Amino acid sequence: PAATIAATNVQAAIEEVVSDLAASTGAGLVGYLPGATGAVATDIQSKLREGFISITDFYANGVSGPKVDPTGVIDSTVGIQAAANYCETNWRTLFIPTPSVAYKISATIRLACSTIGEVPQGSTYPGQFLCTSEFTAFVLVGSRLEFKNLGVHFSLGASATSAVGFSFADTITQFSNNLCSHLYVRHAFRSYACNASGSIGTLWNNTFINCRSDLQS
Repeated sequence: PAATIAATNVQAAIEEVVSDLAASTGAGLVGYLPGATGAVATDIQSKLREGFISITDFYANGVSGPKVDPTGVIDSTVGIQAAANYCETNWRTLFIPTPSVAYKISATIRLACSTIGEVPQGSTYPGQFLCTSEFTAFVLVGSRLEFKNLGVHFSLGASATSAVGFSFADTITQFSNNLCSHLYVRHAFRSYACNASGSIGTLWNNTFINCRSDLQS
């Protein structure tokens, strides 16, 4: 009967809409208009991509709790660097949500984008990042950026001599006109360092507020 066919078509159309909205691009199908005179219409996907990008969007996971990395690899280095690279290219701020324990990293991560972390509360580690081997955890480069609430914890023996928490500038990019606030490094051989290679990659005209460590040479 025609009624049965019509009902079947309606159900199929509903299922197609639900499927489209559930897809990874579904938010792009939902319109958004800020409640202000002269505001420009856009869609939810575009709006959500403005401003902050979380490292969890790039499969960065903590050392305990549910794994969001589809490969099941605990180390979060690759995901965090991918998120940082995206933010640098697209001029976004990188957001570091507080992990259940810490985000384990095993190689230097280069940050050339504003980065803001949540302050860990009641965590085993005072910072969001756990390093279990010797290396420079973060190299910060760029200009007119903000780095806030970032903590690095080294879990190493007393003989470690190459553990550096944050290094500012590198051999090709300077670190200038930036704001660094509430950075913390624990158990590093050198908590903070800077590049001194010459006119390229220098450190100047930055503001540091409440940047602390328990050990520093």
